[in-house]
Amino acid sequence: MGIPDFNITKFNIPVSVTKAFDKGKIAESYERMYGVAEKLAAMDLRLFYSQKVVELQSDVISGVEKLSVVEVTREMQEYKNQRLNYHMNNMIHILEMHVTSRQKQTN
Repeated sequence: MGIPDFNITKFNIPVSVTKAFDKGKIAESYERMYGVAEKLAAMDLRLFYSQKVVELQSDVISGVEKLSVVEVTREMQEYKNQRLNYHMNNMIHILEMHVTSRQKQTN
């Protein structure tokens, strides 16, 4: 069970990222994009964690323990990495769209 993906292209990259990119500060743009992607992944992880807690509680109540703490921790880390990659890829895609639109404006 995971969080449904949504189209992040409805949202804008923070203005500071696009301004830094337009000025040629690629590393600074990337760092800021990574920060935003990390915040989004952390938000996703909190929801995932809540879901896991409910699953573990229902397992304890039913007397059947399906997952260990180690397995849940591993799942959470994998999930966070997956969501971080997802959000970062979307941010890169939006930045590509920004560059394309800037090129069309100058032509």
